[in-house]
Amino acid sequence: MKIRTRIAFWNVQTLHEDYRLAQVGVEILRYKLHILGLSKVRRNEFGEQRTPKGLTLFYSGKKNVEDIRECGVGFLLSSSAKKSLLTWKPVSKRIISVKTDTSSTVLGNKVGKRDEWISQSTWNPIEARKQLHLKTHKAPKKDELASLREQYRQLLKRI
Repeated sequence: MKIRTRIAFWNVQTLHEDYRLAQVGVEILRYKLHILGLSKVRRNEFGEQRTPKGLTLFYSGKKNVEDIRECGVGFLLSSSAKKSLLTWKPVSKRIISVKTDTSSTVLGNKVGKRDEWISQSTWNPIEARKQLHLKTHKAPKKDELASLREQYRQLLKRI
């Protein structure tokens, strides 16, 4: 059975007060989201905070705690998404990285059986065209160059 991971991104304007985090927590539960990307969380430094509803906030902001709170990013994870958390990394005040075991499936890191998007019968003429193109740069005579260019045009029509 496949379980869908619901992901959303919100510009929350501010989360530096705890009651604002509680408001966002209510909304993530209402929309049945698993992972919520957040911008403008307005928290300094970086850290992790749990809410009474079982959600976890990961945030990254300015390095100095005394700076003006004007930016920062974060992720709010449901309890099920938190269980699948592998790593998280605060990169800067504008970038945070969260990796879950579901992200490998969602983002396509796990490769299953699939058809090639270009068949071998298409690759062969492309490779031949490439070789002809290289030969045209090395052709010493004009008549040989004209012949190579004509072959190149014919291959181009087949592809």
